Amino acid sequence: MASQFVSVPAEVERGWRKQGSTWSAPEAPAETPAAAVPRRTVFTPPEFLLLFTAAERVAIRAARPTNPVISDWLAILEDPRLSEVDVTRQSTRDGLEYLASENLITPARAAEIGTGAPL
Repeated sequence: MASQFVSVPAEVERGWRKQGSTWSAPEAPAETPAAAVPRRTVFTPPEFLLLFTAAERVAIRAARPTNPVISDWLAILEDPRLSEVDVTRQSTRDGLEYLASENLITPARAAEIGTGAPL
């Protein structure tokens, strides 16, 4: 049985193959471009809020007492009957655009959140 063992150079790692007298590493898997990775569009309310930075969330909540639209928007998000937020819904997009119009997030951030992109 000992005659079947092959001496392996120190740099050889698990998964390498020997062809003839040459050892070679396996080919690295092709990386999927970020644009090709499907994004989620439906989130629980806490997951949706976590698409915002902490500073954005704090600014939005600070505007609540003086802005009835933001107060209403947050009340809907906090309603225990709400089980999901779909970022493709027009009402969600309208809310994001409103936050941008009030300078609580940038238009670029509104678009990014609207794609379900994580921070």
